[in-house]
Amino acid sequence: MNPELIRNWRLELSPARLALMLVGVVAIALLVVADETPHDAADGLHGWFRVLFYLTAGVWGTRRAAAAITEEVAQGTWDAQRMSAMGPWTLTWGKLFGATAQAWVVGLVCLGLSLAGPALFDPSLLSRHEQVHTAAFDLLLVFGGQAVALASALALLALDRARHAQGATLAQTIALAVGANAFTAAIALAERDTPLNWWGLPLSGSQLALLGLALFALSGVLVAWRLMRQELSHFDLPGSLPWGWLGMSGLGMAYAAGLAGGIDDPTFRHSVGLAAAYGVAAAATYVAILFEPKDPLRLKALNLRWREGKRAETLALLPGWAVTLPLAALCAIALALVGEGLAHELGRQMFDDDSLEQVLRALIQMPLLGLLFILRDLLVAHLVFTRWAGRRPRRAPLMTLTVLLIAYLLLPAILLGLGWQAPRPFLVPALDLGWGIAVGAPLLEIALLAILVWRPWRRPPPRKGQA
Repeated sequence: MNPELIRNWRLELSPARLALMLVGVVAIALLVVADETPHDAADGLHGWFRVLFYLTAGVWGTRRAAAAITEEVAQGTWDAQRMSAMGPWTLTWGKLFGATAQAWVVGLVCLGLSLAGPALFDPSLLSRHEQVHTAAFDLLLVFGGQAVALASALALLALDRARHAQGATLAQTIALAVGANAFTAAIALAERDTPLNWWGLPLSGSQLALLGLALFALSGVLVAWRLMRQELSHFDLPGSLPWGWLGMSGLGMAYAAGLAGGIDDPTFRHSVGLAAAYGVAAAATYVAILFEPKDPLRLKALNLRWREGKRAETLALLPGWAVTLPLAALCAIALALVGEGLAHELGRQMFDDDSLEQVLRALIQMPLLGLLFILRDLLVAHLVFTRWAGRRPRRAPLMTLTVLLIAYLLLPAILLGLGWQAPRPFLVPALDLGWGIAVGAPLLEIALLAILVWRPWRRPPPRKGQA
């Protein structure tokens, strides 16, 4: 049995506390059904207790999942856990299901009452199929949010261990924001009337929504496990590659590409699928660029392990962007090859418009140019982490994001208002100015930034007696 899970259950599942909360839940249920018609009672139980499920298992549960790390750091017991015999998988599941045990018990009671209300008072309100779909939808969404909260807490711990005791609120906020986006996307898919041919499987909108939420929950667990392995410095060869980040990105890319299955034209379908997969890989790369620590000592350790031929330790130290950026590059190259015929077909054969063909070709080739800007932004993030953030690396993601927003949004808008075109290719992709300028500008930036990033590494260590 998982020792971390048992320890958390003993701490969380206090009989007196559980009894008090369950009595409160039953009292709320009695107030909802009092003096109501059967239909109103069923509708009230279903609506109110579904909201209570999200408040307890969702909001409270994400807080507890994040606090599973921050409380250990605040109490000074995290280092002892790191040096224990428990592996990353054991600690991940133990904290994910142990620290949230109390929230899950109360939340499951609320979810049960939400589904039992229509069954007891008005069976016509929800069919059996709708009950199963609602339960699966809510459970997958909340569990995925808790996994994201745990992963966010581990990521913040890697950024700034000394100040991480107060990081539960930030980790919970990240989890709630990601969960809200997943909820919105799943609702939009569930309301789809016609089935979609997802990788050859005819799936309804509700089935696609559940599949997406299942991948969301699985991705959260994989990322949390990967960050836990990194925190425990596990360099075992079978788990050395960042499988968590690779698995999360691969699942997201496959799911997004499959959503293009409703397009009849095969070339158009493949182009849209590759563009969707590229978008997921690029987004995962930017998340890794923003939130992974850019510790020069770790990068030097990675270089040293590589030179020594220690494959397992090299792969374990590999940053997440180094896994997803090649995937984005493959999608961009494939899209440029597949989409060439699409641009010709739509632009010249269907509309007989050469200018439209040029525009479509530029759009299809844009991901290739986007790879250069991803590399540029990676070097910018390294400069921010190593030089500007100082002794508070937790500031680095926000500082990096601010710099990128200024480069991509504020400065181009100012240049547009002033009518200046020359600096634009240094800020955003500008294929309309020609490939030479559009590619040369970011390459020049990459070269200059690489010199700034690499220079501190080339400095010899100070001699004895020198400051």
